[in-house]
Amino acid sequence: MDFVTFNPYLREYKELLKYQWLITYRSSLTGKGFRRIQFETDYDINLNHPVGYSAK
Repeated sequence: MDFVTFNPYLREYKELLKYQWLITYRSSLTGKGFRRIQFETDYDINLNHPVGYSAK
């Protein structure tokens, strides 16, 4: 039986963590409701983000 190791997966995960960004936004809109958001960059990269948020 071979020994199971998570090292390759943990290395890949550690490498991916280097490329995380935190973007914050403060809306000037008032009132309740769902607001859609869209992000764009000047580069051909994949951005994972929520479709929108609900204002309370």
